[in-house]
Amino acid sequence: MTVAADGHLCDSVSEAIIDNWLSHKGIKHERDAAYPVGKYKADWVLANGQFVEYFGLANDSARYDRDAALKQKICRQHGIALVALYPGDLYPTLKLDEKFAVWG
Repeated sequence: MTVAADGHLCDSVSEAIIDNWLSHKGIKHERDAAYPVGKYKADWVLANGQFVEYFGLANDSARYDRDAALKQKICRQHGIALVALYPGDLYPTLKLDEKFAVWG
C-alpha cells in the first residue's frame, strides 16, 4: 500500500502514479467504486461515472485475466465507460495523456 498525494490509499506505486496524475490534471476521482453486480470494485470512478482500472497483473495469472475480462464485460453490459490501463501505459514512458485523450 502507498498513499497518493491526495491522501487516497493505493495498492501499488503504479496506482499512486495514476491517482497523482488524475489529481494533477484536476480530474475528480474516488477510489474503490462498486461494480453494479458481483463483488468487484473499480480502482477509480470519475465524477462523470466512468470507471478507471489498472490491470497491473495482466497476463500473470489466468484467474486475474478472467476477472479483468469480466469487469470489462460488466461495464459493457451496464453502459459504463471504462479506461483500462496496463503497465505499458506507465512504463517505461507515461502514456496517460494519450489514454485519456482517447477517452476525452
